[in-house]
Amino acid sequence: MSSTSTTPIDIPKTYGALLLGALFASFFSGVTTVQTIAYFKLFPKDSRYLKTLVISVWYDNLHDSFNVLDPSFRTLDIVHSSLIWHGLWTWFISQYGDKDSIMDIPLSASVTVIFTAIPTLLVHSYYVQRIFRLSGRNYWLSSPILFLAVCRVCSACACSAEMIRSGNFVTFRQNYQWLFSLGLALSTAVDVLITSILFTLLWMSRSRSLSLHGVLDSLILYTLELGSLTGFTTIIAMICWLASKNNLIFLGLYFVIAKLYANSMMASLNMREGLRRSHAKNASNPHVKGKIHSNGSQKKLRGTSGEDSVEIPSHAVQVNVERSIEYDDNHPIAKEITRYAA
Repeated sequence: MSSTSTTPIDIPKTYGALLLGALFASFFSGVTTVQTIAYFKLFPKDSRYLKTLVISVWYDNLHDSFNVLDPSFRTLDIVHSSLIWHGLWTWFISQYGDKDSIMDIPLSASVTVIFTAIPTLLVHSYYVQRIFRLSGRNYWLSSPILFLAVCRVCSACACSAEMIRSGNFVTFRQNYQWLFSLGLALSTAVDVLITSILFTLLWMSRSRSLSLHGVLDSLILYTLELGSLTGFTTIIAMICWLASKNNLIFLGLYFVIAKLYANSMMASLNMREGLRRSHAKNASNPHVKGKIHSNGSQKKLRGTSGEDSVEIPSHAVQVNVERSIEYDDNHPIAKEITRYAA
């Protein structure tokens, strides 16, 4: 079906955006593969749930090494990349030179919307589970986020169906611009909620555990960075969708969104190796003690863990200094952070 737009089409910002979007999507797909291999090497004892989740957003070719799932299982990242390149083949090869068809929507491009929403839901579900555990199994806090994430997938399915029925972006934009915008808005809202709630829970937990300060600070930083990356990209894609009607820049960005979600989840899982080392180092020396000894007009501060001392001028006094690092083992946040970093 040919485009019926009266607005001149910006060819470089249309074909160029599609090509760059596909290239960046393929690049991030490779990054996901590297992170997946690293994950299975670093965390072979993780639960079957986590391993299944990882494979569900990637491609199961690790069966022989890790005995996780049947090797016939083909998953979302590979399907998503294949749909992107099939759409490019249609635009660049099958319809080569046909400017009237530049705004047509290939079937594979329409289905890409669904295969962007499903990995997004899986990643959102992973973060919702973390919120659920950190909040002490608070259903009122985690359930609304999961509900919005499911609504985002429903809107994506409806959007994909209407793209197939419309046949080109001009007709789809005229009738269902709000539907595609709704899906992007829901995705952004879920990102903002997850990032803000995780940040709040982790920040509040700092007062409960001095020994986990380093782990918590790293988790807070990663939460802000990963949540901001996916949310920012989705917002830019929505702005381009609403503001630019004569190009497909929004679609090039949309190609990358699913890959960013997959990489954010894998980065969150793999960073546990560094957190584990940091936590083990802190746990090996949970007490810090010191004593100031009187010696005439000078005093000597000596730590209990070494021979180094510092001469300090002072009056003839003796001061004992002792700081114990403790936390409530039974608190859900402390238990979850310890489990996560262990």
